[in-house]
Amino acid sequence: MSSTKASSSSPSSSHSRDTHRERSKSGGSKDSHISSNDKDASSSEKVAVSSPVVTSANTMRRTTNSKDATTSSDDSAGVQEEALSFDQYEKLFRSKSLKKDSLPDLVTFPTDDVKVEEEKRKRRTVEAVIPADLNKSLQHDYVQDCTRFFTKEWRVVKRQYYKYCLNSESKETPEDLPDHDYELDHEGDPEDPSDKKHKDVDYTRPFVDDLKDPETVKRDKKAELSKHRQPLFVTYAMEHPQDPLDQRMLGKPMKDIIGTQILVECSELSFELGMHEPFFGTFALYDIRKKMKISETFHFDLNSSAQLTLLGPHVGTRDAATAARRCIFNTSYTSPDVFLVMITSKCLRGDEEAATSTYMNPAKIKDKEKEKFIQEARQYALRMGGYRQSFGYIAMQLFDENQQMKPNPENVFPGIIKFKSDKDIFSMIEKAVADSKTKSQKWIPGKCTIKVSKIGQKDKLKGRLNPSLVPVAPFSQDALDDPQKHEVIREMTDFTARFPESNSRLLPHIAFENNLFFLPDTVNFTRHSVSGVSTRNICAEVKLLDDDADPNRPGLKAIYGTSVDGSFTDKLRTAVFYHNKKPTFFDEFKIKLPTYLTPKHHLLVTFYHMTCAIKKAKQNQPVETVVAQCAIPLYQLGRIMKDGEYSVPVAVRLLPGYLSNGGEVEGTKWVDNQKDIFTFTIKTQSTIYPQDPVLDNFFKMYQASAGAPEHEGVNACLEELGKIDPQTTVEYFPIILDILFRIMSDGSSTTQYRSFNACLAVVDSVFTMSYKDCLLESYVHYAFDNFIQAKNLLCEVLVATWLTQLMTQGPTADLSLKYSWFLFGVIYKSMVLKLQDAGEMDEDQTKRDERFSREFVKTLTRLIVQLAKKTKELTQQYTLGKFLNHNVAFFLRDLFSLLDRGAVFEMIYRYVAELDASGASALDTNTSAIVIVEFKFRFLKIICDYEHYVPLNLPVADDLSSTNIVDIKSAYWKKHFLAGLLIDEVGKYINKPSREARLLAINTLRDVFWKHDHDSRYNHGSHSKDRKERIAQIYFPYLLLVIDNFWKPRESFKDDERRSWLICFMFVLKNISRSLLQNWWKKDQTPKRKKAFVDVLVACASLFEYPGKVELSKRQPIETIRTAVSTAEEVVEMPDDDPSFSPPLARGVSEANVSGASGGGGRRKHAEQRSKSQSGKRPFSVVMSNSGAHNRQNTKETIENFYKRDRMSQMLKPGAAQGSNDLLSFEVHSTVLSLPAMIRKERNLGREISLTILDVVTDFISDHKNELLKRENVESDKFEPEKLFEKVWAVITELLRRQQAKSVMANMFDQLLWLVPRFRQPLFRYRTSVTGELTYQIMKHLNSKLVQVRAMAAGSIILLIRQNYEEMKNFSRMKLQSTIAISRVFANDEILKRGADCLKESLKMIKQNAQTRLQSNLKTKHGSLGNEVKELTARLEQIIEDNLKMEEYSFDPETKADLFHQISQGYLDSPDLRITEMDKLAQMHLRDGNHEECAMVRIAQAILVAEYLRLLNRLDVEAMPGNSFSMSVFPNLSTEIRLPKRQELESLEQEICQSRIFTEEGYVILLKEAVGQLKRQILFETCVEVYRLLLPLYQHRRNYAKQAECYQDLQGLCNNSVKETQDNRRIFANYYRVAFYGGGEKLQDLDGRQYVYKEQGGTRLADFSQRLTAQFSKKIPSENIHLVSNLSDFDRSKMQDGHLYIQLVSVEPYFAPDELASRPTLFERYNNVSKFIYETPFTKGQSKISEKLEEQWKRKTIITTSGAFPCLKRRLAVKEQQVIELSPIQNSVELIQKKAQSMQTELNKLPRNTKTLQMELQGTLLLQVNAGPAAIATEFLGKREKYESKMVDSLGAEFVNFVQLLAEGVAVNNQLIGPEQIILQQELVNGYFRLKNLVCQLTGTAPDKISETFSPEDGVPPQPSQPSSAMSSPDMERADDSK
Repeated sequence: MSSTKASSSSPSSSHSRDTHRERSKSGGSKDSHISSNDKDASSSEKVAVSSPVVTSANTMRRTTNSKDATTSSDDSAGVQEEALSFDQYEKLFRSKSLKKDSLPDLVTFPTDDVKVEEEKRKRRTVEAVIPADLNKSLQHDYVQDCTRFFTKEWRVVKRQYYKYCLNSESKETPEDLPDHDYELDHEGDPEDPSDKKHKDVDYTRPFVDDLKDPETVKRDKKAELSKHRQPLFVTYAMEHPQDPLDQRMLGKPMKDIIGTQILVECSELSFELGMHEPFFGTFALYDIRKKMKISETFHFDLNSSAQLTLLGPHVGTRDAATAARRCIFNTSYTSPDVFLVMITSKCLRGDEEAATSTYMNPAKIKDKEKEKFIQEARQYALRMGGYRQSFGYIAMQLFDENQQMKPNPENVFPGIIKFKSDKDIFSMIEKAVADSKTKSQKWIPGKCTIKVSKIGQKDKLKGRLNPSLVPVAPFSQDALDDPQKHEVIREMTDFTARFPESNSRLLPHIAFENNLFFLPDTVNFTRHSVSGVSTRNICAEVKLLDDDADPNRPGLKAIYGTSVDGSFTDKLRTAVFYHNKKPTFFDEFKIKLPTYLTPKHHLLVTFYHMTCAIKKAKQNQPVETVVAQCAIPLYQLGRIMKDGEYSVPVAVRLLPGYLSNGGEVEGTKWVDNQKDIFTFTIKTQSTIYPQDPVLDNFFKMYQASAGAPEHEGVNACLEELGKIDPQTTVEYFPIILDILFRIMSDGSSTTQYRSFNACLAVVDSVFTMSYKDCLLESYVHYAFDNFIQAKNLLCEVLVATWLTQLMTQGPTADLSLKYSWFLFGVIYKSMVLKLQDAGEMDEDQTKRDERFSREFVKTLTRLIVQLAKKTKELTQQYTLGKFLNHNVAFFLRDLFSLLDRGAVFEMIYRYVAELDASGASALDTNTSAIVIVEFKFRFLKIICDYEHYVPLNLPVADDLSSTNIVDIKSAYWKKHFLAGLLIDEVGKYINKPSREARLLAINTLRDVFWKHDHDSRYNHGSHSKDRKERIAQIYFPYLLLVIDNFWKPRESFKDDERRSWLICFMFVLKNISRSLLQNWWKKDQTPKRKKAFVDVLVACASLFEYPGKVELSKRQPIETIRTAVSTAEEVVEMPDDDPSFSPPLARGVSEANVSGASGGGGRRKHAEQRSKSQSGKRPFSVVMSNSGAHNRQNTKETIENFYKRDRMSQMLKPGAAQGSNDLLSFEVHSTVLSLPAMIRKERNLGREISLTILDVVTDFISDHKNELLKRENVESDKFEPEKLFEKVWAVITELLRRQQAKSVMANMFDQLLWLVPRFRQPLFRYRTSVTGELTYQIMKHLNSKLVQVRAMAAGSIILLIRQNYEEMKNFSRMKLQSTIAISRVFANDEILKRGADCLKESLKMIKQNAQTRLQSNLKTKHGSLGNEVKELTARLEQIIEDNLKMEEYSFDPETKADLFHQISQGYLDSPDLRITEMDKLAQMHLRDGNHEECAMVRIAQAILVAEYLRLLNRLDVEAMPGNSFSMSVFPNLSTEIRLPKRQELESLEQEICQSRIFTEEGYVILLKEAVGQLKRQILFETCVEVYRLLLPLYQHRRNYAKQAECYQDLQGLCNNSVKETQDNRRIFANYYRVAFYGGGEKLQDLDGRQYVYKEQGGTRLADFSQRLTAQFSKKIPSENIHLVSNLSDFDRSKMQDGHLYIQLVSVEPYFAPDELASRPTLFERYNNVSKFIYETPFTKGQSKISEKLEEQWKRKTIITTSGAFPCLKRRLAVKEQQVIELSPIQNSVELIQKKAQSMQTELNKLPRNTKTLQMELQGTLLLQVNAGPAAIATEFLGKREKYESKMVDSLGAEFVNFVQLLAEGVAVNNQLIGPEQIILQQELVNGYFRLKNLVCQLTGTAPDKISETFSPEDGVPPQPSQPSSAMSSPDMERADDSK
C-alpha cells in the first residue's frame, strides 16, 4: 500500500465531531513515544501489491486535491468502472442510486445493524444491595467503584443480524428436501405399464406426433427446467463443511457462586423425659479429614411460646429471620468426609452430668424427683436463660464414597448423643461414626427428625434470605411479616470456595457483602484468678465497637443474632464450659462490618466467670463476673485484618483509650504476664475489602490520588498488580480493569503504557485461573463501559499503546498477542459506546468517515499491519499465530458496522498483502508457507462471514454489456472488493502442487457459497431468484478461473478436491443471470475457453452423479457442520498452548474430546492423526507439544492444564479430512448424517447439478446454433480432433449416461424434442460420432425399470429415426447406429443379469408406434418408413436373442470369449460392430482380471482402427504404422487382423467409423490402455513393443511433448525389465492341455475337443482342476464330472451318458534348439508361444510303470495350437499333435543333459543365488532315497554291453561334462557360504568325490581330466548312524521336492 496520506474529507458538520477532533489533537502527546518511529514504521509497512484496486487507489490519491476528486455529492458517487480508491468506497455505499435499486435490501446496509441495549441484571436478590453508610461525596472512591459495579445494569452491544453469519444453524434439514425416484434404487421387478398410474398415459406421443416449431418446443420445455428447484448447497452433504467461524464467546452474565445446595431442617426434637425447659440447636458442616468447619453456623430452636416464656428477660425481639427453622448449606465440593453436625444446648445449669443424667434414664426417675427436676429447670431458665450449656449432638455423613447425597430425605434418630465438653467437635464426630459401626452409641433417649434434601438450580424456594439477610428472588414479603410462621429459609455462608478440590467456579464478586466471622478457639486461665471469684465457668462475650473511650459501652448493633434475638444484636456470648479453666470454644460470631472501617473499629471480647448453682448464690449476687478483656483491632495500617488464626494476650481490665500506643496503655494489668493465652480465627466475607495487600494498596493509592492519574503511588502500584494473588485477582478483576481503563483514559503516555501492561497482567491472571468460565468475555460483553468524563477515548488509547508495545517489543507485547481477542473486544465496544453516547450511530446524521479521527484510523491501520507481521513470525508457534490471525479477522469484520468501510477494506487488503508476501510465492520451497496460506484463508473466511458481506460487495445489476472481456477480473474487483480479493487469492493456488494449499483456498470459497445458499434473506420471497442472480454475479470471474485452468494437468486432484472446485463452479453457474452468461458467450470468442467450459460441464455431470443407496451405505458417515486437523500440524510444531490465544468458544465438549490432545507432550504425525480419526469415527483433535517460546513459565501439568487444552480444543471446532482433507476444519461436536438423510441429499444434489447443466448447455447450444451447424465445426480433422459440436453434445450424452432422477430423465428427453430437429443436419448428414453415442445412451434406457423412462426413450429413438429420414430420405445412419448401440448395451453384464424383457417391450413399442403413427407417405427406396423400422426392430430383437443365448455360457468364460471373438470376426464389413464386440471381450477380460488378454484386445482394436481408416482414406498414410509393421511387432495377433476389400465399404462410407474411437485420438487411447493393463501384469517388455506402434504417430505429427512422455515412460519400463530379468522373480503363465470327452446334451460341443488353457502364474494343477470342476458343475451334477489319467489314451467304451471326462496335464512351451537359442530370456520363452510339450513315463508291455531304470520309457507329446499366446483369448484349440518315444538310456541321457543345463544356468547367474545353487547340488551329491545320477551311471555305464555303444558313449560324455560343472558349483558354494554351512559344504565335497570316482571308473576317464579347486580332505566322513544336519534342513527338503 502507498504510504501517501489521504486527503481530508469534507468538514465535520457536528459539534461532537469537532470535539472529538480536539480530543485527538490534545491527546497527541500520548503518541509521542511512537512518533519517532513513524517514518521507519511507515516504510516497513509498505507492501508490494498488484491489485487493480490498490493501484488505482494510489493514482487517485495523487489527485485528491483536485476539484473533481473532492466532490462528495451522493448523486455523483455511483458505481463506476473507473479506478476507485479506498476512500471513495464509503461514497458508493451512501449513494442514492443504491437506495433506488430494485433490490435495495440487497445493496444497502440496515440502519439498525448495531444497537446498544441496557440489559437488566439478573440478580439472586430481590434488589441490589447498597450500603446505607455509603459516602457518595467522595471522589475516586474505590468503594463507590465497587458498589457501582455491583448495582449498575449491563450495557450490551448487539448485532441485530448476527444470526446470518456462517455459524448460524441452517433451518433446513434433509427431511425438508423432496425425495426423488432413481432407477438405481428401484428394488424388485420393473414397473408394469398396465398399472393404473401409467395405463392412460402415452409418454411417447410428443415424440411421434408431428412436431411443433423447435423454438416453440424449446420455450415450453425450457420452462420445465426451473420447477421444483432447491438451493444447491442445501443439497450438498459436505465431507468437510464449514465450521462455526465466530466462536467468540460473549460470556454469560456474571453471577454468584452456587455449589451443591442442601436444605436442612430439624422438624422434631423431643425427649422421653419430656420437654420441660427450652432447648436450642445449631447446624454446621464439618470436614473431619481437614479438621475444618466449612460453613456458617445456623441457629434455630423448636421451643413453643410457653417454653420461651420461661426465659423471661433473656428473650430478645425475635424476627422472621432469627425464627427460621430451615437453612440451606452451600458447599463447593462433595466428599464422604463432610458431616452435618447438629449441636443441642440448653440453659446453663452447671455440672454436665447433673444436666444430662436425668434425661439419660427417664424410666428410673420417680415422680417426685421428676417434679423437683422440672421446678429446678424453670428456675435455671429464668436465672440463666441468657447463657447456654452444650447438651448433645448428632453427626450425619452427607455424601457417600461416590460423592452422592447419602441421607434419606427424612432421618429419624432415637435421641441425641451426649455432648463431651472435654472433647473437640471432630473427636466427637469420629466417636459417633465409630460407635455407629459397632452400634454402641449412647443416646439421650427421645426422638430427633432431621430432613435433608438436595436443591437443584431450578428449585424456586420462596422465603430465602442470603447470608447477609437480603431476600432472594422469588421472595414473598409475607414470610417476613409473621415470625411464628417460620417461612423464612436462611442461606449459610460457604467457606469452601477457595479449597483446591472445590468444584465451584472461581467467579468475581458481583454483589455487596461485608461480613466477618469471629471464631474463638481457646483461652487459658489456669494461671489466672480474680480475688474472691473462681475462673472456671468461662463464658466469652463479643461486641463490635467503633472507639475505645469506654470498654463498657454497648456495642454496635452489627452482630447477627441467634434464634432468641433480632436479626442484629449488640453482643453475643459463647456457651459456658463448667469447671474448665482452659475451654475449647466451638461458637461462631458473624458480624456485619461497616462500609468504611477505621483504625478505631475493633472487637471487644469480655470473659466472664458464671455463678451457676442457685443454692450457693446470694441474693442479688450477679450471675456473671468479669475476669478478663481483650480488644481485637479490625483495621490497622490502612487494611483489614487478614484471615487466619491469631493468639493474643488478655488484660484483666481494659482502660479507656486501650487501643492507643498499639494497645500498650499504661496501667493495664495483663493476665499471665501478657502471654498470648487467647486464640481465635478470623474469616472475612467481604467484596470491598480484599485480603491481598497489593490489591488493597492499589485501591488505597487510587483513592488517595483524588483523580490525579500521575500520582506516584498509583504508578508504583501499576508495576505491582501482576503480583496479586490469582484468586483475589479473579474476585476483583472487573473493578480492577474499570479503574485501569479509567487511569488510561485520563493519564499521560507513560501512565497509559504502564496501565496497559498492568491490564494484560491482570487479564493473564484471570484467564489462568478461570479459563473455563469466560469471565473476561463476560466482562467485555456486559460489564465494560466507557467513562463519559474521560479525557481521551479508551479505544484510541488502547490502539496507540498497543502499537507502541509491538513496535518497541515492550514487556507485554507477547501477552498482547495472546489476549488480542480481549483487547479487540474492549476497543470495539469502546468505539460502539462512543458512537452511542455521542449520538453518532445514525449514518444519516453522521457519516462514517467523520465518526473517528483520521489519526486514529491511520494508527489502527498501522496496528493491523504490525499484527500481520507478527502473524507471519509465528508460523513455528502455530496456535498463537492462528488465533492472533482469527482475532484480527473478527475485529476487522466487526468494524464494518462502525468505521469507514473503505478504510476497513484497506486494512484487510494490507493485512492479506503482508501475509501474501511470503505465502504463495514461497509455497513450493518453504515448509512454513503452508501455515501462512492457512492463516490467510482463515482470515478471508472470517471476513467473508460478515452478515452484510453481500451489500459490502455492491451487487448492482450488470450483464457485461459495458465491460471489456479482457478487463473482467479488474473491473469486478473494483466493483466487488471482497469477492474480488477472495477469488484472486483462490486463483493463486489452483495450479499449486500443494494439495493442502489448494484445499485451503477452495474450501474457503465453498463455505462462503454454502452460507449464501443457507441465508434465508436471499432464498425466500418473490425476488429470491433475482437476489441469487446478483450474488452469483459478483463471482463471475470464478467461472473464468476454473475454465481457464481446466486444461491443465489434474493428476494430483482427488475426487473430494474436485468436488469442492466444481461445486463452487456449479453454484455460480446455477444462480448467475443468464443474460450475463450469454453476453459473455458473445463477447468471448476464444474457442479453447468455450470448449473448456463444456468440458467442465461434462466433468460436473460425472463427478456429482448419484451413487445409489447401496454405495452410500458402504461409505463412512459424513460428519457435517463442524469437523479436522489443521494442515499446519503436518509441517510445524505446536506449542503447549495456553488457550488464551483466542476467545473462549462454546462449552459443552466433553473432556474425552481432548484426551488424545493433552497427553504425550508431542505432536502426532499426520498418518497417526488420520488413522485415529478414522478408527474413532470422530473429527481430528488439536495436537500440542511443549515447544514454543510463548509457554507460560512454571506451569505445572495439573488438571487445570488439562482443561486449558480442553478449551483450546473447543476453539478449534476440525476436518477432515476429513475422507480427504478439509484443512480448515476444527474440532467440536459433529452431526453425522443418517443414511436416509444422506441418500435424500445426494438424490437432490444429483438432480440439481443435472438440471443446471442441462439448462445451461441447451442455452449454450441455442446461442451457438449457427456456429454449430457449420460442417467445419462438426467434422473432426487432424488439426482439431474435437470439434465444438461434438464437445457440446458430449454434455447431453454424459447426462444420459449417468444415473438420474426420473424427473431429470423426463426433462432430458423433452429437450431432445427441439434439439434433434434443430440439429438434424449435422447429426445425420455430416460425419460425426455424436449420433452413435446419443443413440447408444438412449438405447440403454430402453431397458429401464421405470415405465416413463423407457417409453420416452423409445419415443426418442423414433424421433431420431424420423429426423434421419427427413434429412436424408433414408435412415441408414440410424439403422447402423441402432445396431451398434444394442450390441454395446450387451457389453454390460448388468443387463444380462436383469434380463432384457423391458428392452424387448421397448422395441415392440417402437415397432407399434412406427407402424401406426409414422405416416404412410414417408416412403423409402425399400418401402415405407414404418416397414423399415419394423425390419430394424426385428434385427435388433435377433441381436438381443443372440446375446441372451450367450448368457447360457456365462458359467464358461472361455467359451463366452470364443463366442465374442467369433461374432467380432463376422463383422468384417462393419467396423463399428466389430470394435464393439471386441470391446465386450476386453471388458470381460478386465472384470476377470485377465490384464494381458485385455491388452491384446486393445492392441488388436488399435491396429484395426488404423487399417479401417486407411481403407477409408481418412488417415494420413504415414501417420500410423501399417499392418505389416504391426504384425512384425505382434506376430501373435496376425490371425486377428482380417480386413474386407475397399469396395465392400464404399456404400457405407458416410455411416461407418463415425465414432470417436475411429480417430487418431481413439488409436492412442486404445494403445495407452493396453500399456496400463500390461503394467498391471508386470509385462514391461510388451509395453515397450506397444510404444513401437505409438511413437510413429507422434513423430509424424512432430509432437515432441508427447514423445518426451513416451521416452520417459520407456526408460522406466526398460529399467524395470532389466531388474525383473536379473531378479528372475516373475512368475509367468502356466499352461495346461485339457481334453474333454462326453458331457451329454448340455456340453456336447466339448466332446472330443482339446485345448491349451493359459492360467495365471502360480495356479497349481489342483487349483485349475478344481476350477474346471466347479465351472462345469453349474451345468451338470458334480458327481458326473470325472478327472481321468493322461498316462494312457482315453477309453471311450467306459464312458457313461451325461458324464463329462476331463483329461488334464501341465504343458511347457516348446522350441526347437535353434529357436531356443534366439529366445535367451524367460519372457521371450513365454511370449508368442504356439507349441507345447508334455512328457509321460511308461513301461512297454505293462500297465504299470516299472521302478527299474532299464525299463523306464518316456513319451514326449508336442502339440500345436491354432494361434499363439498371448492372444485375445485364454484358451486355444489344439490343431496338431506329435508323439516321440524315448528308450530308457535315451531318457537317461536327456535327464543328465537337463541337470547339466540347470547347473550351467546357476553358474551363469549374476549375482549368484546361494539357495537355488545348493538345491541343485544337494539333489545330485547328497544321499537320497530315490535313484539319482549315481544309479543311472551304475546301470547304463556299468552294464554297457546291454546297450547300444553309441548311446552309452553319449551318456558317458554327458556325465563327464556334468561332473565338471558340479566341481565348479561346489567351489562356488564354498565361496558363498558362511560358518554355519561348513558341514553342508563338507558333505557336498564328499558326495562330489564319490560321484566323480564312480564316473571316472565307469567311463575310463582319468581323474585329472576333471579339475577342481578343492581336495577330498576338505570333506569329512559322513556319520552313518544319524542323518546329517544338511539333510534335515529345509533346503534339503526342497531339494527332495525338486526331484
